[in-house]
Formats: sequence, C-alpha cells, structure tokens
Amino acid sequence: MVSLSLCKISNTIQLDYVLEKTIIRQFDQVAHSLPNKTAIIHQGERTCFIDLLKQSYQIANWLESSLDLGLDDTKLPNESDSMKVEHSQIGLMLSNSPELIAFILGVARVRASSVLFNTNHRLDSLINSFNVTKCRVLIFDAKYLDAIIEVADQLPDYVQYFMYDRTKTEMDLNNNEETININNYQQYKGMTKTDLLKKEKKWENFAPILKQYPIEAPLKTYSYEMSDKLTYIFTSGTTGGAAKATPTDNVRFIVGYLSQMNAFGIRMDDNIYISLPLYHSFSLIIGVGQCLLGGTCVTLADRFSASRFWSDCQKYHCTSALYIGEICRYLLAQPISHAEKTHSLRMIHGLGLKKEIWKEFCTRFNIPRVCEFYGSSEGNINLFNISNVQGSCGLIPYYIPFIQYLYPIFLIKVDTVTMEPIRNENGLCQLAGPGDFGLIVGAIKPHLSYTKFLGYTSSKETSKKILRDIVKPGDCAFISGDLMMLDKFGNLYFKDRTGDTFRWKGENVSTTEVESIASQCLDHQLCTVYGVEIPDTDGRAGMIAIQSANPETDQTDLGAFYAYMKERVPEYAVPKLIRFTNQIETTSTHKLMKYQLRNEGFDLERIDSNDRLFYFDRQNVSYQPLTMDAYQRIMNGEIRF
Repeated sequence: MVSLSLCKISNTIQLDYVLEKTIIRQFDQVAHSLPNKTAIIHQGERTCFIDLLKQSYQIANWLESSLDLGLDDTKLPNESDSMKVEHSQIGLMLSNSPELIAFILGVARVRASSVLFNTNHRLDSLINSFNVTKCRVLIFDAKYLDAIIEVADQLPDYVQYFMYDRTKTEMDLNNNEETININNYQQYKGMTKTDLLKKEKKWENFAPILKQYPIEAPLKTYSYEMSDKLTYIFTSGTTGGAAKATPTDNVRFIVGYLSQMNAFGIRMDDNIYISLPLYHSFSLIIGVGQCLLGGTCVTLADRFSASRFWSDCQKYHCTSALYIGEICRYLLAQPISHAEKTHSLRMIHGLGLKKEIWKEFCTRFNIPRVCEFYGSSEGNINLFNISNVQGSCGLIPYYIPFIQYLYPIFLIKVDTVTMEPIRNENGLCQLAGPGDFGLIVGAIKPHLSYTKFLGYTSSKETSKKILRDIVKPGDCAFISGDLMMLDKFGNLYFKDRTGDTFRWKGENVSTTEVESIASQCLDHQLCTVYGVEIPDTDGRAGMIAIQSANPETDQTDLGAFYAYMKERVPEYAVPKLIRFTNQIETTSTHKLMKYQLRNEGFDLERIDSNDRLFYFDRQNVSYQPLTMDAYQRIMNGEIRF
C-alpha cells in the first residue's frame, strides 16, 4: 500500500511537467484521432467526437461574429496583464446534454469563460448568482424561461438572453413576416426584457440559427494559456455567505483528469454513467473530463433517478458510474431489480459513501471496486482511497519521512468549539496524528501550479480561506473547512464541516443565504439556520431557529413560510425543522451563536419546554408539530425528509 501511495504521489509531483496543452488543444487532438468514436450517449442518442468538435466550432463562430466576443491575438498588445485574465463570462443555465458540453468548449475556443448556473436556483438565489459574476450573456434551456422572466427586471440591463431549445431543428417562421437567417441575426443579439416577456419567434429560433454557423475552426487566432479560466462554478464554500463562484483554469481541470485516471485506472474503453448535474465540478471535471481529454465515452442522464439508475447502466453498457453518498442510500432503499445484478459496472466513482453501508452496497449491487476520493470545486486538495478501505476518503502516509514536503496536505488540530487552529509555542499549527480529529488543509506552493488556490469572485471570501504559519513561519494553505479523523495507517475519514455550511442530499447549503431569505419572509425577525444530524442519512438536515417573544403562541404562518422559501431556494435548502425560541444568543459583534442550538438539535428532552418545534411532513407538504412520537419516528427512519 505504501509503495502504491508513493507512486501516486510521484505522479502528482510530475503534473507540472505534463501540463503542456490546454483543454482545447487536447480535446482537438482526441477528436481528430477518434472522430467516429461515441463521446456522449444522451436519451439514447449518440454524439461522436467529431460532431462535438463541429458544434463547438459553430458556437465559437457565433460568439465571434454575432457577439464580437473572444480574446484573440489582435487584442492582446494593447491590454494590460490584469485585463488579459478578465475574459468574457458567458452564463449557461442548461440541463445535462451534449449541447452543454459543446457550449463549454465553444466558449473556451474564444478564450471566454462559462459560468455554470445551478438550474435549481430561483428568484433571490438566481439574482445572487448574477451579482457575484460578470455575465453579459445568458444562454438557457427553454424549460427555465419562467425562472428567467421572474428575475429579468432585477438583472443588469446589459445582460443579453438566448433561449436554447434543443428540440428545435428548423426555424419556425409561421406568423413571422421577417426572414430570419444568418445574415440578419446580428440585429437581434441584444434581446430586451420586453422581447423576453413577449417570447418572439426570433427568440425561439436561436438553436436552429446557431446550426447555420460554419463548422470550421474560427478564423481568428488565440494564444491559449494554462491560466485561462474554463468555467466558474457556484459553491457556498465552507465559510457560508451568499453564492460564490470559483474559477477552474486549464491546470485545475487537467490535474483533476490526470489524477483520477492514474489513481483509479480509468480507461479509454470505459463508459461512465453520469446522473449528477454538470454544474458541479465533480461530474464535469471528473466525469466529462475523462471524455474530453481521455477519449472515454460518457452516458448522460438528465437527472438522477433511483428507479432508472441500474437499468440505464445495463442498457448503455456502462462500466463506471459517478456517485455521491446520498445516491447510494437512495439506491439501497429501492426494491430489488434484475438490472442491479446484471449491469457491467466494474467500479463506482465518487465521494461520501458511508462506512456503515459500504459493504452492503457493494454486495447487493455486485460492485467490484469503490473509487472513493476527496476534493472540492475551489480547493487544492486531492485525496484518493486507492486501497478500497471501507469508509476512507483518502490517505496521508504521515509515517513516511519528509512526506509533508512531497505531499503538501496537512491535518491540523483545532479547538472543537471555536474551530480555530491549535498552535504550539512557536505559533505554528499542531499536526494531527493517528486517532486525532483535525481540519484538512492544502499547502499553497508558489512553484507548484496545481497547489494554487484560485479563490472566488469575491476577494473577501477568498481571504477567509487562507491559513498562514502552518509548519513554518510564512507558509500558507487553503482551508477546506472539513474535519477528518486519521487512523494509524494514514487513512482519513470525513467527520464534519466547519463554518456556516452543511451538506444535505449531496449539496452544500449556505446557512447565511437561507437566513437572509427567511428573514425577509419573517419581517426581519432574528433567525438562524444550521444542520442537524439524523440517523442513517447522509449529511445534515436544515433546521431554523426563530426568535419569538412568545414561542408557545407564535402566529407565524408556516404554510406561507414554506411557499416563500420553496420559490427562492432549492428544495434541499428549505429548512426541514423549525424551532421557535425566545432567545438566540449572539456575540458582542452580533454574530449568531449556533453551537448550543446545533448541539441540542431537535431532541425534545434537551430543549426548553417553552420552545415549539415543527417538522416538515413530506406526504402532506406541510409543517407539523414535533411531538415525542414524531421525534421517535424520525429517529427510527419512519419519517424521512
């Protein structure tokens, strides 16, 4: 195990020497060498590499000629270095599809960046996402038109909107006197909000018009750089706050691809089943990255379906599938099916599979290997469970001399209440040892590009994620916000998250953002949101404590509260438990104190008898009083959120 670990570490150290070609250059090489090989299977349709290449050409040509976007060589001499990195940002609010991947490639061809919007975001969440980026263009699926209309009047006037309807193959000119073609489409590029609301015919014809653009490489030349930002992906991070967008450059994308391929032996003849949304870096970089850079086929599902998961894998002859821990629990809850044993998966690939269900999952579904790893959208930490150790998310072989210089990832001791690092007499962090509980951090090394922390679109949020003076004065590291336990073999086990973020159903929930939106519904009543543990579930369920002068007789309309929250945040972020209490503690600087509330959870025996609690009844879509009977049913799994 140790020798294998060192081999993987050595491969990681050499990454800087193999980063010679950008994503576009590498994909073009793959597409030209494997033109007729299937790249993507979606809804039974197969897209070959050459088709994906041609579609990306069309998108790039449209961006150049109609929108005059792109950072080509003719613009470089007059621009400062700071302006060079501020490429155009193109918003994409698209479901899983070959077109989404083609748009990402097409945008990258003109050295612009794709901002991948979470398709669950509505109203406040969607507006917040716009506010932290510099999108001047938004391309979205027809199914999200209503969501865009809801916020259009609150978005900047300069934003241009393009609705992509993949079901349209020809232009619909009925009741439209104008001839819409490639030559006069320029005049429609700046769709106004009035146009948006009217849904004019020219608006609906964007997809077929796009197909008329040339399928040759753009005429302009581009000096692609490894530092070019390929995507911006939204993450609540581990410090909480409103939505943040973190960039992924060519280095980060290629490192993600190479490290996963080397660690787990992903092959060109594999077929990876992806049912997770591509606006997450996990499914995009770890899944689609194997396709774009390694020539591996991927099968895209529109969304995760527990009832179709195994039949899809069987139907499309998938050899690997991406997972998060919650998916595994959903699959175990399904009735036994023929497909779950007759699929051709040789491994599953992901993060968050709990030790308690690891063996049961592999045995029931006939999974030879679990490729569990650890990472994050913005982080510089990559851990791999290369030995199939149940429950472990990776390895730090602390017992190897000078390992900290070869493998710049540390587990540091923290105060379990304040979560602040524990330091020695020299002011340096104390490293955790076997059996210790600690915070995982990734050293930032100036001479190793893959350890760089690219930060967020907010410099304030970026600064919160930097820790200094770890093992020597002046060094710095990325703070993951994740607490782990180390065993004597160096295996790491995820335990919890720090800060104002918790994880539920595979999604990070920002308590600060939910609090802000809930407060508006509650007429700015003081409230605080936190995650509470529930047996046999992955992550923490959202709970909100609301300060009330008289908790026992509070008249808050919980039906209206649910409707308000459901419209403004994704379903997984809507609080599942509500507590009315007469006092929420704050610090002298008015920061909310959540430690006591989080520790008490929804345990009726630990909570003040004057407080009132409610739980979300999923069957009746309403909040119900939390009685001792209901509490027990939640604890034994009869009531689920």
